[in-house]
Amino acid sequence: MTKNQVKNDSNHGSSEEIQNFSSKTFLTITEVSIYTGFSPNYLYQLVHNRVIPFYKPGRKLFFKQSEIDAWISSSRQKSIDEIKREASEGI
Repeated sequence: MTKNQVKNDSNHGSSEEIQNFSSKTFLTITEVSIYTGFSPNYLYQLVHNRVIPFYKPGRKLFFKQSEIDAWISSSRQKSIDEIKREASEGI
């Protein structure tokens, strides 16, 4: 995949591309960009600030797909209905 293709596809990975990732344990920054819709530059910022889990054997970055899924899932925000329900229950 060329740099321009990554730039054009990074926000909208096709379902076929994303399905190809399901058989992989580790993803490259380009693949994570397609998978998540985050730009590679933003992902590099997250790595630099150690916000996202990553592996760096040598000079290349790798990401474990299961850890990316867990990282995204951990940032779930409660809906207004959930917040109201918790407030009414006194939690």
